[in-house]
Amino acid sequence: MAGLMVRRSLVVDGGRRFLKARRHIIVLYVVNLLLGWFATFGLSSRIGAVTGLSLNSERLVRGFDLGTFLELVNKPEVAPYSQVPLGLAFSGIFVVFQLFLTGGIVAQYLAAERIDRSRFYAAGGENFWKLVRIAVIFFLVAGLVAGIFYAIRSALDVATESSANRQGAFALQCAVLLIESLALLWVRMWFDLAQTQLVATTALRMRSSVAYAFNAAQSAGRLYACYVLLGVLMSLIMTLGVFVWWTAAPPSHVIASFLILQCTLACLLAMRWWQRALTGAWYQRSIPARAVESVSLEPLPPESAVPEIPLTQ
Repeated sequence: MAGLMVRRSLVVDGGRRFLKARRHIIVLYVVNLLLGWFATFGLSSRIGAVTGLSLNSERLVRGFDLGTFLELVNKPEVAPYSQVPLGLAFSGIFVVFQLFLTGGIVAQYLAAERIDRSRFYAAGGENFWKLVRIAVIFFLVAGLVAGIFYAIRSALDVATESSANRQGAFALQCAVLLIESLALLWVRMWFDLAQTQLVATTALRMRSSVAYAFNAAQSAGRLYACYVLLGVLMSLIMTLGVFVWWTAAPPSHVIASFLILQCTLACLLAMRWWQRALTGAWYQRSIPARAVESVSLEPLPPESAVPEIPLTQ
């Protein structure tokens, strides 16, 4: 019970820190929405020009017909794959913008009070290239872990191909997928800790931050439990959002579908940055006193001295 109370207090502390940075999270969501709209710019007009002249369009307006949809995307007038380079370009712009804001958001998580704009953008600019390098290392490590588990699942497919117990083989594959998800979540926490330590100490060497975070993550059982808890909530939110979209939003009601999917996306984005706030809370609870003195930002006082922050702020 005591361990549960500690984990819950960590979640609450992370939630308070998240609320202090909510304006920047809203900016991230709005920018993501605008870039997504620009990435699909022109595609809707091409689809409308084709479906508006076809009687088969009713099969997509009043429902979803897979054959009609495949026929539509294969038409040379539509050419949906021509949007891929534009989509990748805008996705890259969003990643760069998010990495720039990450330094300032993490700085806000580590500060006792709300920081002003000059301090926020200074933290973002100072740590931008460092965070880019850590992000590159993260993608390499995550790709390696995913590749290892892919090889394991492929080997299991070959080994159980002739097995008569198909249910057991399926359960084994699900177990491997679950372990892979937990492993990738641990890797995500590892590099969140590395980014937090980097912003907090203004370290110049990436290897020291990554090595520190790796050692810290091995003893961060409570933090990992909170990550798993929020990860489960994210899965439930995504499942609920897709279910509501599939059952309560008819294809002809475009606005309803848009609102349901965007609300789901906003909730997922908020949960992800809540995880990052947990990292900031755990880091300041765990670093030794001599490390606190080297933090460039004003650290939070001990937990007993932290003033209560109303959730409605």
